[in-house]
Amino acid sequence: MRWPPIYWHDVEITSPAFFATENSYDEIRRVVNALNEKWWLYAPKAAGLHVHYGRGSDWIPFEHIRKMSALLYAADPIIAQMHPEHRRRCDFSQSNRLYSALAYGVSPVLAERKYRGEYDGQVGQEAEPIYPDNLDSRLPEGRPTRTRAPTFPTVFKRGSLKSYEFDQGTFDGTGRFGLRNIQAEDLVPNPDRSKPLKIPVGLLQILACDKAPQVAILQQNFRNNRSAYSFDAYGRLYRTARPAKRTVEFRQAPGTVDPDEIIAQCKICVGLGDFAGSTDTTELFKLIQDLISADGNPSWYDVFDLLFELDLVEEARIIQRRVARDNDIEIIDEIIAASSSGLKLGI
Repeated sequence: MRWPPIYWHDVEITSPAFFATENSYDEIRRVVNALNEKWWLYAPKAAGLHVHYGRGSDWIPFEHIRKMSALLYAADPIIAQMHPEHRRRCDFSQSNRLYSALAYGVSPVLAERKYRGEYDGQVGQEAEPIYPDNLDSRLPEGRPTRTRAPTFPTVFKRGSLKSYEFDQGTFDGTGRFGLRNIQAEDLVPNPDRSKPLKIPVGLLQILACDKAPQVAILQQNFRNNRSAYSFDAYGRLYRTARPAKRTVEFRQAPGTVDPDEIIAQCKICVGLGDFAGSTDTTELFKLIQDLISADGNPSWYDVFDLLFELDLVEEARIIQRRVARDNDIEIIDEIIAASSSGLKLGI
């Protein structure tokens, strides 16, 4: 007997807007498990997991948006370490740090002048600019014996996880979309315009913003507006009568039908957003300084250090297991049972 042919159908599974509670996460688990029991589900490399972070029906306060933008811009290369290569290179979730308007030197003043028509009259100054002193003055601290969590042996030594690989062709090509009518003297000074702004310089531009649309424009991708962390709702849609969403969208996580991974990614996004919004500027700068230091010294600080600082240890454990599978490493009770890559336990 000949079986009928089997066809795969593309589907997008979208949840309603949930509050970040354990009951909501339980509902996500219940629905995903039910779908897995009913259908053959498969998440190909083209699939992404998008998480929207917001304040229900309210706009996120501007000072929260500005701090969140600063944190995600600085943390972008570190967060990318927990995503597979195909997501780091995806055209629809490109690095804010490497390929956003800010990376090319667009300033808040230029953003407002160039895009004024999109929000002119909708919003005035929302907060005074912030001018931190010497963000890049502190050298990395030595941490030769630091443990990440008492009961969590880390499989990956600091420096072994991959992040973005800067692509000159992508940078040049994306820049041509947005810099055609901008004079070089109007851009933020950059000793080498063939490369993105350094993190401390970019942060000063974010912190100098005094309204949300400026922040959104700086984080946009010139080519398609699809950055890894999208503030687009706070750009052209900001303060309009019927905005589609009032959220910041996390776009780079890989698609998955594993409910534990889905929930872990949701909690990580919420943890990053809540930390930025609830932490005072001084404490936020301490973490940002760690991220700046790690940008030039990847063997000192990585994504698991960041997750532990945000008290996301269980989520780090789930992400580590997925990253290990991507690297053909088997983990049994957080102990390496077999490894084809020879990676050692981190300290």
